[in-house]
Amino acid sequence: MMGAMNISRSLATASLSLLILTGLPSCATAQDEIIRTARDAPQLEAREQVSLNPTPSTAVIFDQISDTLDAAAAAWSGGDVDAIMGFYTEDQPLLVMLGDEPFKGPEPVRDWLTTRQATTGGLGTMNYEWFETLQLDDYTAIASGRMILTINGQHHRALFTRLLRRSTDGWQILHDQIALPPSAYAVP
Repeated sequence: MMGAMNISRSLATASLSLLILTGLPSCATAQDEIIRTARDAPQLEAREQVSLNPTPSTAVIFDQISDTLDAAAAAWSGGDVDAIMGFYTEDQPLLVMLGDEPFKGPEPVRDWLTTRQATTGGLGTMNYEWFETLQLDDYTAIASGRMILTINGQHHRALFTRLLRRSTDGWQILHDQIALPPSAYAVP
């Protein structure tokens, strides 16, 4: 069994090395560290938004999105519902899906967070195991990866996808899908 795991890891490492060497977008994971990757800038023309010029580089955008996601996770871990809501857009239609439960608009999201925060264990702590970003244009990006939500000592791994829009206030989440198991997100 151990030999098969080592072969599997070796093949995964070789595949990742090949992807990196060929210049294709890639993402890797590790058990004890957070892996974050960014893809190349999009080839499509971005729509003009004069108020946000000049356009930052892809690396700068990745750092901005990474900082936004880290701050959002810290707000979640701190149980600060108002701070969490500050990372969601207010001037665009908001959709948040936790597990198989959709919440449309900021008020249903706030209500769920407030109710969950008042239960035993509250919102728990949120950490990212890994994520990558895909920049669609100068003002739109997708971040996806895996997070770990810990509630009452139980660790729940969840894949997530977040659509972010850049505004004069920074990056905000427009669409948030977190594939948590029911045991993690259910409000008792």
